[in-house]
Amino acid sequence: MPRLKLWSSNKSSQGSQEAPANAAVPAKTEIPPRVNPLEQLISFVHGPNSHPFLRPMYSTFTVICDALEGMPPPFPVGPALSSATAFLAQSHNPVMHLDFALAAHVSQVEVCQFVGNIDGVLTVLAQ
Repeated sequence: MPRLKLWSSNKSSQGSQEAPANAAVPAKTEIPPRVNPLEQLISFVHGPNSHPFLRPMYSTFTVICDALEGMPPPFPVGPALSSATAFLAQSHNPVMHLDFALAAHVSQVEVCQFVGNIDGVLTVLAQ
């Protein structure tokens, strides 16, 4: 393995120094890919693990996806989609389908917030 030479900034008699053979090389950190909330929303309502009650929303999310194609989402759209994604993430596991349906029926506040987020996104995009 070749050794890297480190050049001294001062003009000393040594002129150059070699890096120690056992010098630690910093590990390359992996940056996780950014997850697009809209892609997640579509996967939650369209696919093998989607809840049957959520499948009719596929057309709404594809309209939003088409409207946002090729442009960054305006300010209120991004956070609203992230919040909607967090709400629907509870439904993605088929084992939790019944729990999600019961929780959506009991917790009207979360359902109203979800519907309000999607309504807000459609309103902003319609302007």
